[in-house]
Amino acid sequence: MNKSVEVKGMQLKAEAKKGILINEMAGASDGTWSAEALAGQSSAIALRPALTLDLTNWWHTNCKITSNESGAGTGDTTNTVALDTGVYYSDIMPDATGITAADTTAIADTNAARTVYYSDGVGGNANTHDDGEGYYILYKYYIKTSGNTALNVTAGNLKAVVKATKINNDTENISTDLDKAMRVGIKVSGDTKTTIFAPCDGADGGYNVTQNVGGTAHSAVTPVRATATGTATDATSINTATVTLPAVTASGLEVDVYVWFEGDDTNCKSYNLTAILDSYQIDIVFSDADLG
Repeated sequence: MNKSVEVKGMQLKAEAKKGILINEMAGASDGTWSAEALAGQSSAIALRPALTLDLTNWWHTNCKITSNESGAGTGDTTNTVALDTGVYYSDIMPDATGITAADTTAIADTNAARTVYYSDGVGGNANTHDDGEGYYILYKYYIKTSGNTALNVTAGNLKAVVKATKINNDTENISTDLDKAMRVGIKVSGDTKTTIFAPCDGADGGYNVTQNVGGTAHSAVTPVRATATGTATDATSINTATVTLPAVTASGLEVDVYVWFEGDDTNCKSYNLTAILDSYQIDIVFSDADLG
């Protein structure tokens, strides 16, 4: 898919419960550690659809209609690839030398650090058609215990819920279907687990994420879905190993939050990638069952 959508006015708010403190900065003395941390953006960000299984390896999404629309090859239709239902033709994202990033500086109690990742002109023939749109946004938060002693969090006991609330209905938005392709991914520093949330009602309950350029290799993904837009997802474990929440006197443990549009969700189609997406607020709540 060689079209992009502008994410306008999206805000993120992360909360911590049951004896966890959260901040937008890691240091023990950085700002005010409290039960809430914020993120936001002052201008619209253009994003292209992307694919990921693990929030580490990313794929550029193209359309499975014709190579002319996808930007692959020379524009003829001979590069069209017949794929399984729900699997799109993709180009692997370039290596680190081809990735550019636009950063914002974290300010405690104001905005989490935000990085928009781009991949222009390197790594696959479709990438030469990029116009500077990002593929995903990464926000960083930091958490720790409110006690004087570090806490070893049992595998599976650190959990998160995600809720997406529509702030307004943008008249420029042609279709609301794209909302269903919004994804929020969470990964805790030092843990290998990737947790993918689909916070808008109507997202695919399962889909195949392409793992090679031809689309012949793919793996199934089952996101944690909200039952309705504006309703929080179920509390879901985000750690598979024991992780340590630092003591209140120490720097926090990093938790990364990713936002993107999943190109292999069947609601992510060319016709609805032509307008500004409605404004959303995404709320994330972290909790730890070890704290009772």
